[in-house]
Amino acid sequence: MRILSCLLCFCILLSTSCSKAANPAVEFLNKAQAAYSKEDYQEAFKWYKKAAELGNAEAMNNLGGMYYEGKGTLKDYKEAFKWGEKAAELGVAKAMFNLGGMYSLGQGTLKDDKEAFKWYKKAAELGNTAAINNLGGMYYEGEGTLKDYKEAFKWGKKAAELGDAKAMFNLGSMYANGEGTLEDDKEAFKWYKKAAELGTAEAMLNLGGMYYEGEGTLKDYKEAFKWYKKAAELGNAKAMFNLGSMYYEGKGTLKDYKEAFKWVKKAAELGTAKAMFNLGGMYYEGEGTLKDPQQAKYWIKKAYEAGY
Repeated sequence: MRILSCLLCFCILLSTSCSKAANPAVEFLNKAQAAYSKEDYQEAFKWYKKAAELGNAEAMNNLGGMYYEGKGTLKDYKEAFKWGEKAAELGVAKAMFNLGGMYSLGQGTLKDDKEAFKWYKKAAELGNTAAINNLGGMYYEGEGTLKDYKEAFKWGKKAAELGDAKAMFNLGSMYANGEGTLEDDKEAFKWYKKAAELGTAEAMLNLGGMYYEGEGTLKDYKEAFKWYKKAAELGNAKAMFNLGSMYYEGKGTLKDYKEAFKWVKKAAELGTAKAMFNLGGMYYEGEGTLKDPQQAKYWIKKAYEAGY
């Protein structure tokens, strides 16, 4: 599983120009920034549009963002694409990234992975971290280009080293699976830990697994429990099941059937087949809950229907 950076990120670019500059486009841009900071989006839209029509690339990018998000105007992906493309062609890296995202999703234009790849690559070469991560993802999946794990690894590593948590997770996975590089559990552990500490639930899950199995680090059930719990609390269904299992077995924590039942049930309700089966067993045995043969039958049947 790879995680891409948010595909569209029309963040308002702040101008460093003097508000008394002679260039009308810069003056309009500054007025737009001031209005935007006050959340007066209609006024901001008006001035961004004036500045964009005078050729200001920064304003073009921001105007595209307002069309994309429907701020100060009606949401309009075609207009967002039009102004984003103009800004990208004038060299705005963030606009290049956004244009790649719109081509990837088919928003405001026809879906075109080759164009998405082209614009992500341009933005990546200008140092845009999110584009670097997504470029790695396209090489990994073979979208818009030939599949190339070595290139995926190269670009993913660049994004990870620039602090992108999603890229850190992806890099950890490539080290764990030996994709584009030699398999290296210690490096996988290192990058999963960095991503987990930045709040990536999938990395927390995998980090918990490495502590549990003693892969790339010493086996440590308490640390495994800690990271599974963090991921579970962020809504990760696999982590919920693993957390429930640790409560059930008393690994890394005191044995607690009620907590085990709670987390296994949450995982089952989110579609985890093994959790459905185990939940059925807990209802049948009355572990952490009252015995309930009907619920036991219901969840075991669901587990089989889900392919368990």
